Amino acid sequence: GWAISKDGDVVYTETSSVKNLTETNGATVILYAKWTPKTYTVTFNANGGNVDERSKVVTYDSAYRDLPIPTRTGYAFNGWFTEVSGGVEITASTIVQITEDQTLYAQWSKLSYTVSFDPTGGEFVGGGYPISVTNELTYPALPEVTRVGYGFAGWYLHGDIEIKEGDTVNITSNSWAYAVWTNNIYTVIFRKGEAFYGEEFSTNVFYDIPFELPKNSFECLDGSTFAGWRLPDGSLSSENNTIVSNLATSGSVEIIATWDKPPDSLN
Repeated sequence: GWAISKDGDVVYTETSSVKNLTETNGATVILYAKWTPKTYTVTFNANGGNVDERSKVVTYDSAYRDLPIPTRTGYAFNGWFTEVSGGVEITASTIVQITEDQTLYAQWSKLSYTVSFDPTGGEFVGGGYPISVTNELTYPALPEVTRVGYGFAGWYLHGDIEIKEGDTVNITSNSWAYAVWTNNIYTVIFRKGEAFYGEEFSTNVFYDIPFELPKNSFECLDGSTFAGWRLPDGSLSSENNTIVSNLATSGSVEIIATWDKPPDSLN
């Protein structure tokens, strides 16, 4: 509308009829235009993330003021911009200079995390230092590990998510990877030694799992009595049903029946 002074209030509107603006003949009357800034709607595009406040109304020549903060798993928020990529950043203090409704786009940076490694009973081959990985990129080469009597089954996050070199990174915090192992299986072959009767036999055994030596089923012709099983380390089990473990780490191993000669055969 129009005011009669520069700082005065609106006296006349666009449709007002006026007369007798002054009593002085031939005088000039100055009316001052009064302006109201326009408002516009700003829409927020989270660009792959999530945002609670989808839009807000802003006023021309005033600051944008409070802007919502979006979230996106695995990413850091870089700010609101006028384009999906590039463009001009808009902050709370930016002065509104648009002349139509506007869309602002969230821009993001992928987060990097540290993955540490626990060999869980094994040993690193050449170092097991932590590695830095970036969300949605791929894992580099992972540490090598070894463990006596075990086969390496892989690196696992949280116990159930396997990660390998080349897999896409999909974590949201610094994490630990744990080596998972499977017990080696080795074959124990039971030899009859000097016995004549009985079939030699074998059995498969898991490393680190104790097992019971079988009862002797071999027999000698000369009346010798079973003295025990000769183990790979040279020791002699004192009797049947002895509990043993870890006779080998893989492959096969022989246990030999040992005999005591009858007294009359020693003369």
